[in-house]
Amino acid sequence: MINDPIFFDGFDGLLRTICAAVFLYVAVVVAVRIFGKRSTSQMNNFDWIVTVGIGSLMASGVMLEDVTVIESVAAIYVLLGLQWALTRSMLSSDEVTKAIKSEPTLLLHRGEVIEAAMKRERLTMAELHAAVRGAGLSRIEDVQWVILETNSSLSVIPNTQPLDDPSVLRHVAGAEQLVQQEPG
Repeated sequence: MINDPIFFDGFDGLLRTICAAVFLYVAVVVAVRIFGKRSTSQMNNFDWIVTVGIGSLMASGVMLEDVTVIESVAAIYVLLGLQWALTRSMLSSDEVTKAIKSEPTLLLHRGEVIEAAMKRERLTMAELHAAVRGAGLSRIEDVQWVILETNSSLSVIPNTQPLDDPSVLRHVAGAEQLVQQEPG
């Protein structure tokens, strides 16, 4: 244990780590330019998984001696290529979109919490209250809708915001009947 180099193991490993980190960083920057902004966004859970995967692959190429930089770059580009192909197919196929992407979910309507949706999405009242406060509102009764979005964020629409375009709720689970009931 005394001879175990915990803090420094020589300049060879340090130089390899620095060179690998620089090369992988440049490779990922180029990949984002090639595959688009969505490649490292968190638009939905699938995008988040890809982003985490890229980070893990970068770390493997930088820190693991038995994983070469080129292997890491290849894996990153394959992952981004698959994501690009899948998102392109989602643009032309509703079936693919439904299979991959979760729908936004209505959690609250006109100050009334939709308990079944809250349970199904495993959200607590504390989280709902935090979203309401985050929207600058102090009473749940002042909220028209709270929607759990596909990227896991909570959208809070206050009562003061009219529903001028019901189509914005078209793909929100639980909002279909409520939109039809809206006055106007």
